[in-house]
This record gives sequence, structure tokens and C-alpha cells, in this order.
Amino acid sequence: MTKKSGPRGVGAGPDLRQQIEEREAPWHPRAPPPGCLLREPDVLRSDELQEAWRIFTLLLHQMEQQKPQPIPYIYGSRGPAEADELTKRVGFQHEDTYKWVNPDKL
Repeated sequence: MTKKSGPRGVGAGPDLRQQIEEREAPWHPRAPPPGCLLREPDVLRSDELQEAWRIFTLLLHQMEQQKPQPIPYIYGSRGPAEADELTKRVGFQHEDTYKWVNPDKL
């Protein structure tokens, strides 16, 4: 089977807007507008998309209820010290060989 370019799942033509609007409503009010939901069936199955939205929606609701604050850290650093503590706690081995390079200065 060979992939063909262009969106699939809706027919191109004058009724494209109507076909997009008739699709399922998003699960969350912050979801992308229906025009962004042109699905590529060869890339992501609809059940995978539904499950991803189910998990992401739970996370969004938790964030809306708990209103967590971001952890500040120094610009250009590897991130907050709490991230290093987490990686040690779960057994992740970090190599200090990585150095971030500003792509604008390459």
C-alpha cells in the first residue's frame, strides 16, 4: 500500500466545511477547532486518538483544579533541581556530556 499526499477522511470540494462540522465534537473546550481535525488514517487510528484525548482531558481537569505553578529555573540551565532529583529517584542515569547550543548562533 502506498501513501498518497493530501488529507483523507473528508472529500475535497465545496461541501468540505460541512463535512468537517459534522464530525465528532472535541472532548474538551480547549481542543483545536474542527478544521484542524482532518485525520490521516495511516498515521493515527481513531481509537488511539480517543484514548490520547481521554488521558489528556484528565490531565487538563487536574491542572484546572489544582492550578500548579511552574517551577522556576535559570535560563540556559538544564532545568530545575527537582528534575534532577526525580531522575535519581526513578533510576535514570544522566550523562553530563550534553550542552545546549543556541540554534540562532550556529
